[in-house]
Amino acid sequence: MKRLTYVKCSHTWDRGAYPTKYTSRHTFQEVVARLAAYEDTGLEPEEIMEHETAYIEIMTRTYGPLHQKIGQWLQDEKDGRLVVLPCKVGDTVYEANKRGFISTYKVISIHISFGTVLIGWDIMDGIYSNVNGFEVSALGKTVFLTREEAEAALKKMEADNEAD
Repeated sequence: MKRLTYVKCSHTWDRGAYPTKYTSRHTFQEVVARLAAYEDTGLEPEEIMEHETAYIEIMTRTYGPLHQKIGQWLQDEKDGRLVVLPCKVGDTVYEANKRGFISTYKVISIHISFGTVLIGWDIMDGIYSNVNGFEVSALGKTVFLTREEAEAALKKMEADNEAD
């Protein structure tokens, strides 16, 4: 919990530092509400610390491996090693073709190499525009995860062609 109050200390040579004033950047009502919530627990500060320690022990025993895994994922993401893919093998993707119809493909492979992600596909309906698949950068432009998105893109393409 984020602290609402801060202690300002004064220093005297004969008695050392001692608190002289408590201050807060929050409103009086916020501070009182937080104090009331604490008092509603009926616990003393030492008892709260005991509960917190017990809670941490239980969570570590119960979810320790998961907690460690999530921590590793967060570190991997921070270090740029975590790749979140927009689709997986077995998913269906849709391509709005320049010929005026939508091709349907099944994702059969995902190849990750330096600087690019190539998603291999197998045709289910329509014609291939590229036998090998597509780069992940094509998602949302010519290749879509839902048929509705592909239909909207096809309508936009047709409207743009009519305008030319």
